[in-house]
Amino acid sequence: MVVTGVSRATVDASARETHFYALDNTETATAGYALLGLGAGTTWLSRAGRPVAQVFVQVDNVLDTACQAHLNRLKYFEYYTYTPGGRSGIYNPGRNASVKVMVPF
Repeated sequence: MVVTGVSRATVDASARETHFYALDNTETATAGYALLGLGAGTTWLSRAGRPVAQVFVQVDNVLDTACQAHLNRLKYFEYYTYTPGGRSGIYNPGRNASVKVMVPF
C-alpha cells in the first residue's frame, strides 16, 4: 500500500478601514485582521494504484481571531452582552475544523 499526501496553509488578511462615512454614525471603522488556515490530506493507494481511502483535515481561523468584515451589515447589530473585540455587532464565525473521509467502492 502506498500513501501520498498534500498540505496547505492560507492567510486571509484585511487592512484596517479608515475611510468611512461617519456622518450621523452611518458607518463605523473596522479593525484589520489576519486569519490563518491549515489543512492536510492523504490518499492510500493499493498496489495497483487505485485509491483505497482519502482523509482530509482542515482548520480555518486557527487562532480564533474575532473579526468583522468591512462590508458586513451585521456589524451594526448587537444581540450579545459580551463582545470579543470591544466593538458592537455580530462577528464572523470563529475557528472551524472539519474532517472528510472518502472511501471509493
